[in-house]
Amino acid sequence: MREWLLTSTLPYWLVFLMVLVSTGICVVATSVMKAQGNKLLSFGVVVAVTALIVVGVACEWAIYLSVKNECLWWIEAKEIGFFSRLFRAIPLFLFLTAQIVQIKLYKGFVEKYLQKDGLNVRGIIRSTVYLFPAMFVLYMLLDLFGMGKPMRDYVFYACFIIGLIAGMGRSLADNIATAGVRRGVVFSVVAIVIMSGAVVSVMLLSNVVLTLFFQLLVYAAFVLVMMQVVPAMNSQISMSHTVSNFFRDDDGHIHSSTHDRDVANIKIKESKSAD
Repeated sequence: MREWLLTSTLPYWLVFLMVLVSTGICVVATSVMKAQGNKLLSFGVVVAVTALIVVGVACEWAIYLSVKNECLWWIEAKEIGFFSRLFRAIPLFLFLTAQIVQIKLYKGFVEKYLQKDGLNVRGIIRSTVYLFPAMFVLYMLLDLFGMGKPMRDYVFYACFIIGLIAGMGRSLADNIATAGVRRGVVFSVVAIVIMSGAVVSVMLLSNVVLTLFFQLLVYAAFVLVMMQVVPAMNSQISMSHTVSNFFRDDDGHIHSSTHDRDVANIKIKESKSAD
């Protein structure tokens, strides 16, 4: 499995396709319902879209946990230049964009199915955005102070679960009030799953952006050096050419061109002949 992930881009395209298809279904279904006067969605369509979203994010996590940052080998290979790397990063940008907008689109999709407004994802988004960086810092601090495994993992996961519940508490309460306990909890869990996938994409994309940024600095430094060196070389060549155009005749007088020198020498010879 690991060898396949490190030699083929097919699994990445499959995950990308699942995200795009599920997001596209949310958009199309919501638009069709608006055009046809809020015609009810079938339960099967909602389950299929939800399952596709969850499977897509699960595959993303499976790839990330299997090969970590090496899953970007098709972008960060050393033999790839800046523009090739930038071009290959475009699908990753699109993938992240689709995941970010997917949670809002899925919210509208489910609200159309329920024929109710009021589902809340703001708390889930905020808790995810703030919680993951905080947990990363906590893990680093625990490691810095010498807390070893498994206690460090226990503390990390306990703080993560408590923070997640506290952060999404308001959203969960609103979702249960809008859709009922079962549907409200399911929607909240799916929203968290979508956001977790977006977090993985952000982490991976950050590595790509940093790599591109440092490559851009190298190119910029090269251009600046060339902008300084080329004019200096042109100036030296111009001065050398200017100096080479001055000549001294037989009497020691300086002339600005070969023609002037020859004319002066001819005049001197003629003067000497006349004498």
